[in-house]
Amino acid sequence: MMITIVPPYSLIAMPEDDASCITEWRYPSPYHAYNWPAWDIVKKQEIEFGDTEIRSEQYRSIIDANGTLIGFVQLFAMQATVRIALFLALAYCGRGIGQQAMQLVIREVNDNYDNYEIDLEVETWNERAIASYLRSGFVITDQYELPSRNDQTIRNVYCMVYQAQ
Repeated sequence: MMITIVPPYSLIAMPEDDASCITEWRYPSPYHAYNWPAWDIVKKQEIEFGDTEIRSEQYRSIIDANGTLIGFVQLFAMQATVRIALFLALAYCGRGIGQQAMQLVIREVNDNYDNYEIDLEVETWNERAIASYLRSGFVITDQYELPSRNDQTIRNVYCMVYQAQ
């Protein structure tokens, strides 16, 4: 079945229904590192968007013109930088939506955080995301290790910074 995506896309405050839906997304290996625990666990332990306050401050749903949830973004402001994390539902990956969604996110940051730098972290193995971020105007500025959110492993990541085009 072909999924119809209806541009334009919008960012909205993430409702709890979207947060619950996101925990059901299941990515295949090696992207399974982006899978979330079940909603009842996320909600009970107030993990990230399971915490109402964090969800309202940092998380936005990406929807198409029909109101269909196609992805989400976290906007984490720190000092003079907004760190973003962009995720698309599996059905929308590899369909050319990443750059459009990223431009929407960049506008959101520029509209709400005057003169803040925009950066992100991406696993060094995630060539598809890295290529999309490079096309969107990000450059790799650093490489380091971070603990994984889902287990006790270490992630090797690039820090990428947006260079206005």
